[in-house]
Amino acid sequence: MVQQSPGHAIITGATQGIGLEAARELARLGYRLTLVARDPDSLGRVAAGINALAGAGVVTTRVADLSLLRQVKRLGEEILAAGEPIQALVHNAGAYFNPRRVTGEGVETTWALNHLAVFGLTRLLEPLLLASAPARVLVVSSNAHNMVRDLPLDDLEYSRNYRALQAYGRSKLANILFVREQARQWSEASGLTINAVHPGVVRTRFFRGNGLMGWFWRTLLNRVAITPAAGARGLVQLAADSAMQGVTGKYFNQMTEKEPSALAQNADLAQRLWEASARRWGEVTGG
Repeated sequence: MVQQSPGHAIITGATQGIGLEAARELARLGYRLTLVARDPDSLGRVAAGINALAGAGVVTTRVADLSLLRQVKRLGEEILAAGEPIQALVHNAGAYFNPRRVTGEGVETTWALNHLAVFGLTRLLEPLLLASAPARVLVVSSNAHNMVRDLPLDDLEYSRNYRALQAYGRSKLANILFVREQARQWSEASGLTINAVHPGVVRTRFFRGNGLMGWFWRTLLNRVAITPAAGARGLVQLAADSAMQGVTGKYFNQMTEKEPSALAQNADLAQRLWEASARRWGEVTGG
């Protein structure tokens, strides 16, 4: 990998798994990092560990529960106020929830964390990203989007006949649709790129806390899973490889560009989802 000039990278969900491994590798490459997670103690430990290896002050931290959209908005406003240029924004935070849960803001939790937080934080940080251009946004999606056969715009939060794995797949489909529509809206002259990446089936704590079904999926997938360090390679490539400069609106399976599902390539659906997401974001956050 030929590295672009290192700068400042923001990584969500950075205290474990592929987010942590991507943070370590980007720090090794010379990036300054802002790590985002909801647990301040875990953030503190991770920051101390990376700073010890890469140098004091390499890592700063920001605490936010990204399933709560008002906290996402506060996070975005804090980053804007700090004003540090952003060379890479890595949306890694995500989860699977079984049974269906609703946040204190009244939003289905999978949809809030996996999609609306990504949408809202990207939109909030757009002025700083433009001022920092060239800048890259990457979204951790999943091959689970292939299992989805429809995305009903009248029930994006799965209030009817909820199925956890389908809800997760829908959110990952939404990631790709958002990437494609946002890439269309950002002109080539803007200097901004945005891509989605499936990191592979990674051996993490992803399905913990989801009962018997979570145990089943964790046990099954861990038999073929790769390490978090291997899963992080696609994130690091999209964030730091100079060969990725100008590549936008694409879907990668680990380090290889792939075509997503036919539904994920539906430009009309992507635009309508973008509009629906903006409305929902505004309803919850007030703007």
